[in-house]
Amino acid sequence: FATNNVLTYNGELQQFEATVTGIKTVDNGLVDVIYTYYKNDTITSPIDAGSYKVVVSITGDKADNYKLNLNTAYFTINKATVTFTYPTDTSFEYTGSAISFEPTSVSGLIGSDTVTYTYYKYGSSVALAGAPTEVGKYTVKATVSNSSNYALSSANATFTITEVASND
Repeated sequence: FATNNVLTYNGELQQFEATVTGIKTVDNGLVDVIYTYYKNDTITSPIDAGSYKVVVSITGDKADNYKLNLNTAYFTINKATVTFTYPTDTSFEYTGSAISFEPTSVSGLIGSDTVTYTYYKYGSSVALAGAPTEVGKYTVKATVSNSSNYALSSANATFTITEVASND
């Protein structure tokens, strides 16, 4: 079997294959190697992060002439890492309009996976309807779609909306 038994989620079908040796030249095309992938004892395509088992079998007109010495192996697809970089300025003066505090960069997303942002009054577990408008301290939570395939980095951040400074 292949020696690389640890892969990283990339949003694509991951191939973990064996090199089958010993098939006679005369039988080329008459013996096929089949790879069957399992996750939690269910046949599946190895795309998502998790642990997999691969079972190798041979079929074809001449398959009965061969015996596999080893036909099962295990491999893991690790979660990909997403990194969020938030602005260093976390204080905003009240404007009466919604203030969206989102990262200046997000790296590591795969394919069409996206990030959504949910806002909370600081210390509360009740989500706001959208970005806050009122004076106060807030938490923004970044959530990656397909999140079971990602190890998040710095997903939450805190910011403050301050009162308008007096012109006196």
